[in-house]
Formats: sequence, C-alpha cells, structure tokens
Amino acid sequence: MVIPLSPKKPCSKILYLEPVLVIVPTLEPSAATAGTNPTPDKRSFSAGGGIRPELGGPPLVVANVCNLMQHRAMLFKRLEATKTMRVYIAHNMDDNEELRAKLKSVEDEFTVARKVVDEGVKLLRKTEKRKETAKAESRWLTEE
Repeated sequence: MVIPLSPKKPCSKILYLEPVLVIVPTLEPSAATAGTNPTPDKRSFSAGGGIRPELGGPPLVVANVCNLMQHRAMLFKRLEATKTMRVYIAHNMDDNEELRAKLKSVEDEFTVARKVVDEGVKLLRKTEKRKETAKAESRWLTEE
C-alpha cells in the first residue's frame, strides 16, 4: 500500500541559519564582464536606491533564495522517488499471482454486490408501483 505524501506540507526546518552570499559584490568588475573600460560607474552603486526594506535587505533575500533552491531540489528528489515506486509497483503487479488472484476475487465480489443492488432497486420499484396501483384502486372503490 502506497501512502501519498501531502503536496502542501510546509518545510518546517530552516535550511540555512545564516545568510549565504553566492555572489560576492566587488567595486572593481573583471575585464571580461566590463569590456574595455574596467572603471566602475558611480551611479550604479547608489546607497539604498533599489533596496526594498520590507524584504529584509539583500542578505535575507539571498538566504531565502537559497532555501527555495534547496526546497525545489528536495521536491524533485521526492518526485523521482515517486516515479520509481510507481514503475516498481507496476512491474511487480504483473508478476505477482497472489495479488492478481486477490484483485480478481475483489472484482467478482464487487460484481455480485452490484447485481444484488440492481435487483433490490428493481424490486423496490415494482413494490412502489404495486403500492400506487393499490392506492388508486382503493380510491376508485371508495368513490363508487
């Protein structure tokens, strides 16, 4: 029996306690990225011009992005494990005669139960029709 995992279960542990800076900011860009003029432009380093205080600043944003990347990797590993389990179960279901026999017996029981229910519904309808006919006859007799 495979118990499906809840897709909305939040990750309860913090993956990084301290912010991890992936890109170290420098004031001197390399010659490969800057082209022929390696001097930095002072307008691009304005103090706090593009920072949004509600996000907690660059270190917190970087830490959150790193956490999201690890969470994404973990979800992809779970997806891969689920796919592998499905293939394994499908493969073993074909070769397992005991499971096939149980499945066949359950299908037979289900078919029998469905037939019994259908017969019960038919009998109930017949009984209701007879009841309506008897009421109509009793009304007809009382009117005469």
